[in-house]
Amino acid sequence: MVHGICRAYLNITKDPTFGSLFHYRDLIHVCRSINRNTPPGTQPRITVQSLLCALEENLNGLPRDIFRQLVAIVFKCVDEEMQRLGQAFPEPEETDFRTELEVLRDALLQEDSPDRDQKTDVELRRRFLLVIDPSDDHSGVRLMDSRGLLPPKAATDGEVGTHVLVMSQFDEDGSDIQCAALISKFTFWMERGDTVLLINTGRIHGALYDVLNQHYRRMTASDGNGEKVYANVTVGSQTYACSVHPRFRCIVHLPEREVHKTPAPFLSRFEKFLLSSETLMDLSLLSRRDRELLAAAEERV
Repeated sequence: MVHGICRAYLNITKDPTFGSLFHYRDLIHVCRSINRNTPPGTQPRITVQSLLCALEENLNGLPRDIFRQLVAIVFKCVDEEMQRLGQAFPEPEETDFRTELEVLRDALLQEDSPDRDQKTDVELRRRFLLVIDPSDDHSGVRLMDSRGLLPPKAATDGEVGTHVLVMSQFDEDGSDIQCAALISKFTFWMERGDTVLLINTGRIHGALYDVLNQHYRRMTASDGNGEKVYANVTVGSQTYACSVHPRFRCIVHLPEREVHKTPAPFLSRFEKFLLSSETLMDLSLLSRRDRELLAAAEERV
């Protein structure tokens, strides 16, 4: 089955339909997602639902119809591998798919499992999120906020909640002092376990390289109270080890018009989601429970 997934991935990367959105790291995280969703102490087992879930999280960021084509390719390759063993691997039903908002909500609510050992837990953490916004006015961000996907916005820098870091488009507004101030806020919220939304912050992504790549290491806490996860953060010529709270979530906003100009290694750091105001009005954005109720009502009619 894994061979079928790998073969499908190679087919996807060669198909211009899917652009250059994916990288080998996405394939690795498909496998990690299946492993992460396996109960501790049991052997990983690929099911229709676990594979679909892994694809929704790690090979997404596409329009819905294009993503369905990707899913069909993967399941076809896996089924061909299973047929050689005299078994079948069916494609998912329509009701098996989560909506874009459901996938995004699950990503934001994901918590680290207390049942896994510390090393494994770090390895299986989900990537941070990249929201691809087709609009020029941050409609994707407003959509997430209006649907209650984000924790309440913090009224001040000191309050717990969702914090938004926005950098101006003007070069003169990106001074070293301003960048250092933004990095300082980011690390404070990261250590406390808040959610941070980055908008037009490309100038500080280099300083956050290890954080965004989740290059973590465990070290004895500075207060001597057990171990904590740390990541390096660079400010000017200095590098600091900053603690990363298990609840910390980072969301990077990227306009769709800039996707083709963004290097694949950067895109591969994140779980990618394509959001627009159209998704809010689409009937398929109803929750699975709502869709079941609607289908039952239509049958009665």
